This record gives sequence, C-alpha cells and structure tokens, in this order.
Amino acid sequence: MKGEKNHQKDSNSNPKGDFRTKTFAELAQEADNFFKNGLKSELLKFKQSDKIDAIFEKTEDFVEEYGKDVSTHQLRNIFQEIKKAKDVASLKLIRPNLAYIAGRLDNIKAKTFVAFLDSLIKEVKDETTLENFKDFMEAIVAYHKFYGSK
Repeated sequence: MKGEKNHQKDSNSNPKGDFRTKTFAELAQEADNFFKNGLKSELLKFKQSDKIDAIFEKTEDFVEEYGKDVSTHQLRNIFQEIKKAKDVASLKLIRPNLAYIAGRLDNIKAKTFVAFLDSLIKEVKDETTLENFKDFMEAIVAYHKFYGSK
C-alpha cells in the first residue's frame, strides 16, 4: 500500500527510543493523543475558542514533555520559516524541512514534537487557520524558552 514501509528493527537501533520502526505520521499520532478531549481541533482556532486557557495549559505541558530536546536554534529556524509563510501553500512547503529536522534528532520525544507540528500544518486550510497556527507557534516558542534545555 502507498505510504507503508517495511519497518524491520535493525541491530543498530537507537537506545533512546525505537523510533526507526515508526513513520513520521505515527509519531504525530502519539502527540495527537496528548491533546485529548477535543483540544487538538481547537488549536487552529484557539483565538475564537472558549477553551483557550485549557489549550495553553496543555501546550505548556506538551512543550515541557516533548519539546525540551529540540534545540532553541532548531525551533527558531522552524518558527522563522513559519512566520515567513504568506499563504497556505508556502506553509505546506515547510513540511519536508520538518522531516529533515526530525531525522537529525536522536530523541523520540523530540521527533514526536516535530512530527506534531507537521500534522498541524496539514490541517491548515485557509488564511484564518494559517494566522492561528502562526500565533500558536509563538506560544510554542515562548513555552520552549521557559522549558527548553538547549
């Protein structure tokens, strides 16, 4: 089937996590599970949401748990590219760069963090969700500044 890969565990598996047997989409799904009770669907419309406090609390928890092994430099580069996006199509062109960044990371939680950003970009459909995504990324960067260790 399209998109399926033969994932066999090799003898050089990374001791920090068995992420070589998971696709980028599977890692993103793990992060999706972090935002339960309908919060994920609210992320791209958070400015209009009545759950904004819950969104930010969960985002803070997410960044603390998954984002601290992404370097500040890597996150700022991602954020810079996102802020430059003038339209939905230019934002979607960032997705391969996210896969590249995730591929360079050695920590499964950091890979999951980047995969989640990719999954959110897939859900951006119009100018309103684009602007909400950019603002949401500002929150990610702010919480990362507080919790990031690199």
